[in-house]
Amino acid sequence: MRPLHLSTFVSSKSDKLLEHLGSLSKKYGAEGHTVLFALSSNIQPANCLGKAVDQLVNFNGVGPSVSSQGRVVGCLSDSLSSIKLFSERFGGSEVVSCSVAVLESKHCVPFYSPLPGRQKPQVGRWHSFRKINDAEDAGALGVDQIDAASGPGGQVNWEEVWNRSTGSSTSAGLLLEALRSISPSDVHSLLHMSVLHPDLFLEGLSAGLPSTTTLGLYASPTHFITGRPVTLFLDDRIYGEGSVGVALLRDNDNEAAIPTSSTEFLEAKKLAEPMTVTSVEGNMVNALDNSNPTQLLLRAIQVGGISSPETGPITSRTFKEDEEFALGVLSPTGKIIQAFKITAGDPAHRGGSISLDAIQAPAVGSTAQFLHHAATQSLRLPPSFLSQGFEKISFITTRESTMGHSISADELTQYPDSFIAEGTFLAGSHAGFVMSQGTLRSRVAKTSKDTWSCSLKGGMGVLEWPVE
Repeated sequence: MRPLHLSTFVSSKSDKLLEHLGSLSKKYGAEGHTVLFALSSNIQPANCLGKAVDQLVNFNGVGPSVSSQGRVVGCLSDSLSSIKLFSERFGGSEVVSCSVAVLESKHCVPFYSPLPGRQKPQVGRWHSFRKINDAEDAGALGVDQIDAASGPGGQVNWEEVWNRSTGSSTSAGLLLEALRSISPSDVHSLLHMSVLHPDLFLEGLSAGLPSTTTLGLYASPTHFITGRPVTLFLDDRIYGEGSVGVALLRDNDNEAAIPTSSTEFLEAKKLAEPMTVTSVEGNMVNALDNSNPTQLLLRAIQVGGISSPETGPITSRTFKEDEEFALGVLSPTGKIIQAFKITAGDPAHRGGSISLDAIQAPAVGSTAQFLHHAATQSLRLPPSFLSQGFEKISFITTRESTMGHSISADELTQYPDSFIAEGTFLAGSHAGFVMSQGTLRSRVAKTSKDTWSCSLKGGMGVLEWPVE
């Protein structure tokens, strides 16, 4: 299927965003469609954020005839102010945004998963389950259900977990019932918005939808905005844990309406020469070209002439505070197809292993190259991004939201107060996104190792449809 409508509305004024949402709901809200949205959490004042949420949650209740079949799925996301396209248009001021996708309900399946996120990323990880105390999330799948379905070595029998959860009428069964009610071969793509590191949920997707392309956004942290770790929406329910999303189904009358998936890494500069991954362990790379990875990285930094204005030359003790470095995985043509942010490394310990912010390190035998993203580098979208030839849904890793400067009354006349990117759904999070390009492995059973996440600034996962 292809979306009926995609748009990203960006404005320096919250009231303009409310007006835009009102006009969208009047146009599409009475037809029983499914609506996917990402609303920036920086909307001020707080009552405007509440009004925007109310308009979106009640999107299908506006219009001459209210349909009971319409669904709403969404989250609070990060600001798009760090993207140069928008910062230039609005004179560097803080902007608010909302991206909306309108989908035909007969060709999509909304869902909620209560499976929690990993509490702490660790090497040699083990999952620590915790019960959810919020009344809104009281129906979440409990630790007792997961433990009861666990086998030797802590392996989870996902078929048994699915059977247990779908036997109840609580919200715990919503995702699992939705997946079980349709054939995996009917799902060509799946979009989700999740708490950080939803490992169990991702494992379930890999097992249940082995050939499906999935693209997920790590929702913006909202502890100081809504009092929840993240803020997710499914219809009139609000969740602070788990994942929400929508499975996109094949349209048998239009097989060409299946999107292609791709990745971009804005302003990522390659360092040194490509290498071969020769030893990994969990999310750690122990050897590149059978050599000490941290020493190779420091040498690449030195040769590249990269230094910090505050501390001077970058060392293994300072590089992760000053700049962003990553290990990129290359295609046979040399294109960066994955990028994993480097979080730690010491040339004198553990053979110089480097730790990655990753579900799993790149496979042994992969061709890899160091990448650098400067701390002061703007995120510049390529000119082709807003091309009229494609409709696209994109999740991008942004910088952490910081309030931009205020615009004076004189400056207000120099800049537009709003901008609409039609045919584009762009949502940002400084925590990043997670992706599995299942269509690339349609002849091979997909495993959880095929799922990867990107927290490198400027990383972007894309689903796109050619315009008919």
